[in-house]
Amino acid sequence: MRVLQVSMRPGIGGVGIYVDNLTVELARRGVEVGWFYPGEYDCRLLPHVKQYVRENGVRIFAFRNSPNVHAAYGYVHPSLEVNHPVIERHFRKALKTFQPDLVHFHDFGGLCSSLISIASDLSLITVNSLHSYWFICPKNDLIFTRTGQICPGPEAGNNCSLCITPSTRRVAMARIQATIWQTAKAVVPHKLLSLLQPPIVRLYHRWWTPGQQRRVSVAVLQNQELISAYGERERNNLRLLCDRVTMNIAVSTFVKQRFVEWGVPPERLIVQHIGTRAAEFLKPVAREIKMPVTFGYIGPLTYHKGAHTLVDAFNLLDSNLETRLIVYGDNGSQYAEGLKQRVRNGAVQFRPRYRHEDLQEILKEIDVVVVPPIWYDNAPQVVFESLSAGVPVIGARIGGIPDFVRDGENGILYEAGNAEDLAKKMTMVARDPSLILRMRTRIRTMKTMIEHVEELLSLYESLIQ
Repeated sequence: MRVLQVSMRPGIGGVGIYVDNLTVELARRGVEVGWFYPGEYDCRLLPHVKQYVRENGVRIFAFRNSPNVHAAYGYVHPSLEVNHPVIERHFRKALKTFQPDLVHFHDFGGLCSSLISIASDLSLITVNSLHSYWFICPKNDLIFTRTGQICPGPEAGNNCSLCITPSTRRVAMARIQATIWQTAKAVVPHKLLSLLQPPIVRLYHRWWTPGQQRRVSVAVLQNQELISAYGERERNNLRLLCDRVTMNIAVSTFVKQRFVEWGVPPERLIVQHIGTRAAEFLKPVAREIKMPVTFGYIGPLTYHKGAHTLVDAFNLLDSNLETRLIVYGDNGSQYAEGLKQRVRNGAVQFRPRYRHEDLQEILKEIDVVVVPPIWYDNAPQVVFESLSAGVPVIGARIGGIPDFVRDGENGILYEAGNAEDLAKKMTMVARDPSLILRMRTRIRTMKTMIEHVEELLSLYESLIQ
């Protein structure tokens, strides 16, 4: 069997880590695995594909200098996310070279959705894992920029045109920034780079923010051409999921529900929880509960991940309670700096970004991990990692989190975005630390990547047959 995986590059967010582990495990099973990914930039500037074979046997098609950038860096015009001749040409070359039996799509940041049609037109089996909401929302997260609240959906392009302003300048700057940063990573030692990153990020945001935050009138944002383009993006993506994808995989029950509400037939969707390598290398922490009770946040410091809700909740805790909060992921960004200014309880510590291999030591220091997203987070890796290490989770009752955090058993759920409710749950734990020990005993073994690959291989084989 020959399978081509398509996603963002290795190490970018949970999906990048997941696909990296997935390709390795498939290769171990004797599957011929290729991986087509964008997201790398080099001094050649023009789009090209670098091909090589990893030590584990995975065939890499690194699509460099993509004309589309990931939404985290800047928003391209919606028509370019529907189809882009340059991206399509390089993808066709990769298909011709690798000759896969099946193409498994995971992420379209830096790409365009027409790649599904290209694979389908060649009579290839297509599997699409819905890790995020990119098909519905160009921002991935369904957070309405103007209010900071969850968006009901694109509504034929009207909401998107109010929320997102495609910026040629922003996209160009993102490509230049990525090129400089990746060149620096290849030259500068890792430890020195980790020290330099926070001040560099702060300078970048100070330079960019005044232009980025200029108020633009609704009349300028909501022009008919943009509404039409976003509407076509929505209709095209829905057609692809309904007619051109052989099978869509929802990574949680909520994700399936959300896409069914959007219009994807239930029979075109299955729910399959992903596996995690963390379940294989993290060992349950044999940690005694000592005062103060330590709460932890691990992950990117971005608005939709909701760390501000956690800081606000921690500020509300009774000063007589012996507690502390450790926040991992500080990168010196404007949001991170804003969090520090928000702190009113002195028992908060901000720690720098961490490496995946450091998780075991990090989780030894934490009694309870708090996962406070305000968006429909579908299958957050930090939940898998925490539970794999035997650390209970206080999680927002939103998205896919209730699939994994069982209220009162291996963790506690609270109303997403509600700092008062979160503070109430944290207080309950702080006043009765024995609750942590009871939740630890009820943590079930998480699905490993090995088990997950067995499920995927069974699906691949049944679809090919």
